[in-house]
Amino acid sequence: MSGLDGELRLLWAAVIAYVLTGSLAICGVLLQRRPERTVLALLVLALALHAVAIGLRWQRLGHGPFITLFEILSSNVWSLTFVFALAYARIRPIRPDDEAKPVSGSTVTALIARWMLRRHPGASIIHNLITSRAVPETVRAAGGTPIRTRVGHSYIKQVMAESGAVFGGEHSGHYYFADNYRADSGMLAMLILLRVISEDGRTLSALRREVEPYRSSGEINFVVADPDASMARVEAMFPDAEIDHIDGLSMDLGRVWFNLRPSNTEPLLRLNVEAADENAMEETVDLLTATLEESR
Repeated sequence: MSGLDGELRLLWAAVIAYVLTGSLAICGVLLQRRPERTVLALLVLALALHAVAIGLRWQRLGHGPFITLFEILSSNVWSLTFVFALAYARIRPIRPDDEAKPVSGSTVTALIARWMLRRHPGASIIHNLITSRAVPETVRAAGGTPIRTRVGHSYIKQVMAESGAVFGGEHSGHYYFADNYRADSGMLAMLILLRVISEDGRTLSALRREVEPYRSSGEINFVVADPDASMARVEAMFPDAEIDHIDGLSMDLGRVWFNLRPSNTEPLLRLNVEAADENAMEETVDLLTATLEESR
């Protein structure tokens, strides 16, 4: 077996181990299980196989990893996985907690905003209009200024440039940092969130409860014949609500608030409902769903 054959076989074995690790971790979350030891063992195996493959490549070519794009990407994958494996093994709060619930973009935005404001007191924080109401409340409580924008990276980047905001977040899981040229970076958001958890010492499930006081429907999509007519029909249902049209239709009914807007990328209407309690949220979702399904 040549050096290249051995390198490729080890690399493919490492890739398979990475995929198995990710699949097992995702299944653990979905099934509310905690396969921590197996996940960590597979991570270590993948790292070992990948490290040997990289070493064989160095030996075969006579240089280190940072020459071609493939080598840069391969080494970065190894480095990031190694750091995550160390953190997963040694920092208890970032392991899967007993709730095993996905974390919304609004929750991440609120937690990072609070961390940023400790380092930039009084700064402005951007959030789009479908993030949880908890986001601007968290920003104000931390001494910052929340700025509400339309959905979409182009709008957020423009407002960040105009306002000098240090951070911006979207409910869809996009995060923008002034120190990163106002570009979207999930990796920076992940690293900062890990630091938030590490510095605080509590689990993510404990931290998130502080910024999740409301009940959210998540985004619900509807196919309708005429989006503008459908939004007008919904608006007419609540004549006493507080209304704005910054991006689609936003209505505040007191204990319940929602946004209904056309998608920027698909022929859909997107609905997001949030309320002070589960019953109010579900009742509003049912009412709006019945109305919008009649508009198909």
